[in-house]
Order: sequence, then structure tokens, then C-alpha cells
Amino acid sequence: MMNEKEIAEIRRRFRPDRGNIDRIRGCYVNDQKEIISEFSQSLGLMPEQESEELLTILKKTLSGTVGKNLVDIEFETEQVVNGEEHKLLTALRDSELKDDEAVRTFYDRVIHALHMEGNYLILLACDRDDVPFAA
Repeated sequence: MMNEKEIAEIRRRFRPDRGNIDRIRGCYVNDQKEIISEFSQSLGLMPEQESEELLTILKKTLSGTVGKNLVDIEFETEQVVNGEEHKLLTALRDSELKDDEAVRTFYDRVIHALHMEGNYLILLACDRDDVPFAA
């Protein structure tokens, strides 16, 4: 389970000078649960204003309180070993969001699981953690 300190550290990384976000992907979904537009861009190749707007949106997604606005999703050992959800998340991470099939599957699962009125945006970001560790 993530704590407030860890969430704050991730939020701090959503700044052009602090993060290592390589790629941002997203799709706009209409009120009929149809994807009306998709994008995949390198954060470094975007105009500065556009990248700052996307980083601001990402930062806002982590505002709130754990257990209230922020939901911690725990995986059972069996889900990690054999679960489709964990395999999908691992494929997204390992491909650095370049696996179009995994991204599309993720979008579809979110769209079918989320019950919202109106249009919305699904946003994914690939960040490289630069904290050294001993192997």
C-alpha cells in the first residue's frame, strides 16, 4: 500500500525538470463509451505549454487522500502469478507504453469498468525511476 510520502514523491516527478517521463498516451472517450481520439507522444517533443498542461493533469490525479479519493489496488499472490490484470500492467510497463495491443486492451478494460456520464480522458505516462539500488 502506498503512503502519502510516496504519493507526494510521484507528484513531484510530474514536473518537466524533475521527472523522466518519456511517453504519454491517451484516449478521449465519449458518452457512448467509444474512443473518439487517441494520441501517443514523447513528452520531450511536445511544445512546452502542452507538456506542462498534461503534467498538471497527471499531478491532479494524485491529489486527495489514500482510501478516499485515491484507491489502492492490491493484488493477491495468485493474481500476480497468474492474473491477466497483472500481466497487462507488466506488459505496459515493460514495453514503455509502446505495445499498441496492450494499451488498447487497457483502454477497453477501463472503458468497460468505469461508469461515468459524459466524455473523459484516459491518460498513461511512462516514467523511469532514477533511484539507484543494489542488485
